[in-house]
Amino acid sequence: MLLVDIESYADPLRTGQDQLEIRRVLHRTLHSAFSAAGIPWDTCYREDRGDGLLVVAPPGVAKVAFVDRLPQALADALAKHNDQHPPARQVRLRVAVHAGGVQSDAYGITSAAVTLGFRLLEASQLKAALGDSPGSLGLIVSDWFFEEVVLLSTAVDSTAYRMITMAVKETEVRAWICLPGHAVPTHAVDAKQRQDMVVPRQLPAPPHGFAGRNQSMAALDEALRVAKTDGTVPISVITGMGGIGKTWLGLAWAHRVADQFPDGQLYANLRGYTPEGAPVAPTDVLRSFLEALGVRPDSIPTKLETQAALYRSLLAGRRMLVVLENARDTEQVAQLLPGSSPNAVVVTTRQQLTGMITEHGAKPIELSVLDDDACRELLAARLGRERLTAEPAAVDALVRQCAGLPLALAIAAAHLAAHSTLSVADLVADLDDARGRLDALSDGGPGADLRSVFSFSYQALTVDAAGLFKLLGVVPGPDINIAAIPALAGLPRRRTVTLLRELENANLVQRHSRTRYRMHDLVRFYAVELSKKDDPEPGNAALRRLISYYGDASSSAARVLEPHRPGIVISTPAADQPTPSFDDETAAIDWFDTELTCLLAAQDAAARHGWYRFVWQFASAMHGYLSRRGRLADHLRVSQLGLGAARETADPAVECVAEAIAGLVQARAGRALEADASWRRSLDLAKDTEDLGNEARAHIGLSWVHRDGFVEQLSKHVSEALRLSELVGDQALRVEALAMKVWQLARAGRLAEAREVGERALDSCRQSGYRPGQALVLDQLGSIAALAQDRERALAELQGSVELWSTLSATVQEANTLVRMGSVLVETGRHADARSTWLRALELKRNEGQIAEAELVEQQLRRLEEAR
Repeated sequence: MLLVDIESYADPLRTGQDQLEIRRVLHRTLHSAFSAAGIPWDTCYREDRGDGLLVVAPPGVAKVAFVDRLPQALADALAKHNDQHPPARQVRLRVAVHAGGVQSDAYGITSAAVTLGFRLLEASQLKAALGDSPGSLGLIVSDWFFEEVVLLSTAVDSTAYRMITMAVKETEVRAWICLPGHAVPTHAVDAKQRQDMVVPRQLPAPPHGFAGRNQSMAALDEALRVAKTDGTVPISVITGMGGIGKTWLGLAWAHRVADQFPDGQLYANLRGYTPEGAPVAPTDVLRSFLEALGVRPDSIPTKLETQAALYRSLLAGRRMLVVLENARDTEQVAQLLPGSSPNAVVVTTRQQLTGMITEHGAKPIELSVLDDDACRELLAARLGRERLTAEPAAVDALVRQCAGLPLALAIAAAHLAAHSTLSVADLVADLDDARGRLDALSDGGPGADLRSVFSFSYQALTVDAAGLFKLLGVVPGPDINIAAIPALAGLPRRRTVTLLRELENANLVQRHSRTRYRMHDLVRFYAVELSKKDDPEPGNAALRRLISYYGDASSSAARVLEPHRPGIVISTPAADQPTPSFDDETAAIDWFDTELTCLLAAQDAAARHGWYRFVWQFASAMHGYLSRRGRLADHLRVSQLGLGAARETADPAVECVAEAIAGLVQARAGRALEADASWRRSLDLAKDTEDLGNEARAHIGLSWVHRDGFVEQLSKHVSEALRLSELVGDQALRVEALAMKVWQLARAGRLAEAREVGERALDSCRQSGYRPGQALVLDQLGSIAALAQDRERALAELQGSVELWSTLSATVQEANTLVRMGSVLVETGRHADARSTWLRALELKRNEGQIAEAELVEQQLRRLEEAR
């Protein structure tokens, strides 16, 4: 049923003709609005009340039509009429909608439902709302109609309605007001209710010793500022792993801005990840919020949608802050959001609630670990700065062990505070064993026990995601490329990506770049603990698959860097777990640069497990890259591990290559005796296996070791290298032998012959496309020209060598050639050019960690300055 009353019908300014015209307008506009809404006007019971009308629809008419199209159609018709008529003939209506049975007699119809409808029309809040509205229509619906029709309709915007508690005569009920096309003026509709409402102050105490998070605090401030400008509700979602300090940040900020929300602060722990059981239902939170807002328990609706609508109505126009801690998902939070500004919401969660961002415009604030300074501030706030100052080294170690995790630092500080005789160094010693660190970082309750905190997230995972989580714990190195994870998991890439997304949403792994994932150290300890506790075999098998992937990928990159050097492939990867391919040398170098730390860790892990073929494969595959980059310390370790593993394989061909690699690296490190021994063992093994190519390489290596030694030995090895490389027909091998011949001739002062051999080698390199050989020979030819005092030619050839080394990303060789080029520039008097050349060489050597050689370049630069 629909009941209508004309506002100010009996106004003295209206004449009798005005009132008659207004009645005609009422019937005409209602007729047209009913037709627009699809309600048959002629079949409805109509009862004229002079300055109003009662309309009852017959059974079968959809109730939703009375609140869907009808109110707006009526409002539009009234607005059109009023725009064309003077004030005395303008019409504004109060409309009530209800439903229920009726009784009829000779005088008309009556029932409790009809009586309530007329009471609704007389609600003071409705009159006040329409009086303050620029519109022409005020709509009020009964509480029953709102719950059973408005809320259940997808076509009606229930958020446009505001709840009131009305009292007319003996009737005191809850109802809902809407002004079609206009916002309900809140102060007009529920002034009494607001007068009776308490101001909740539910925030827990601010966190003790809160430190850092300045950027996150600023992000929360900015979200609030922007929302005030836009007139929207600022919703900030603080995400991060368990123990990262989400609640601490939320509460610290909430207390800081509490004075900006004088109407109160609401707080609820949604228990999305706790040992107590299921997360708190939204209806339970709403009930507690409504009670805090002064609603009597017996007046709280039972349906979730109605509770949420009442909650939004009570918050409308107020300045309240809502803090929702430990949310499980978007669904749990959605009904707890205010419907209008100037309210604000802060949500903390371990999940990345993308639904909150896409559906509700929330701003995500993702927390990472604290930096070292913030860690020390946190410890100082809880222990006192004096205690930290007394043991600076131990404090540094404690900060490293807690890895920037606020909860770990807080637990550590609590241990120290509770035991005044316990030194920081003592605690560091207790935490030093990674296997027992989770035990040591426990403070009793589940909220202060890292293992429990992590377990809440783990237990919420699907079975497959939980399995991948445990496998990620065995990953060697600080992180892992997404391309390698299918090999670890033994799953197709698409399935792996789905599981990774689940782990990332749970903040158990972090994607710190576009393609790379990592775990917090303490989370990794937990994953390893789970893996070993359940069954260590899947973890071992996963590690072997990952190491195999790394080995094959390294070999693939090595073949691009050194196409002229034979390579060995150990395994054929599965079709759904392909080894990466590389288009050119730059791509291969970039991959090695990115993966180096992981490859070194993988080789160490393979060595620990006795997987010797993988260990030496890494040594072989990484040799060319490490040679170009000049990472001598890494190269020495990798080559020695590879040599030890090669000897364990009892395969002379493998051992021959490993000895050769070790010899070359030792020679570059200045370990001539060790290099000589390795090359000689390689030579003997090559002869035993009748491997002429590696025999030639051994002679080249020995000639390099003895390049400054006895002429006879140098000559013998160079001659053998040339003879064998000719027999083998290996162009790259022959170029390396010719390069040693150039050195031999130049050392003997036979510069013309040296140049002839060098130019022949250069032509051979150019014909075969062997660019490393071109760069090497150009460097030699430039040095020969410098010795012959042909400095311009020397500079041109050295510059050509530098450019080739640069395109090959061979930074150590580029730096060495630049050093020689700088010396020639000094001889020509071009000191400024020499300085810039040596500065570039110095930069390259520093970047590659060649500290001692960098110091030599600095000495040359100082001498250059002194000579000016």
